[in-house]
Amino acid sequence: MKRSLIVVLLLFFALSSIGEAQRRRRGSRPRQRPTAPASASAVPCPSSLNDINDCPDTGCGPSLDPNLNVQKNKRSDDQTAESMTLQEMKDLADPEGF
Repeated sequence: MKRSLIVVLLLFFALSSIGEAQRRRRGSRPRQRPTAPASASAVPCPSSLNDINDCPDTGCGPSLDPNLNVQKNKRSDDQTAESMTLQEMKDLADPEGF
């Protein structure tokens, strides 16, 4: 009984140390910095930029997606929600220019 308990405990500690080593190895990889999307572009800011209300709907700056910013700036949507299956969502066409 004592031998089997010792063997089980040794196996447990051996397996847990292997798992810990793998976690450390995965955590030691350098983090990749997020990159700007391929459609990112530069939009010049207006010269009279005093507050956020002066910004264009596309946003402004050296690297941004103007189409995304236009979508984010919409105040309301009058459309009703439409139920779709996962396959119907997968079958939707990819938007152009994003």
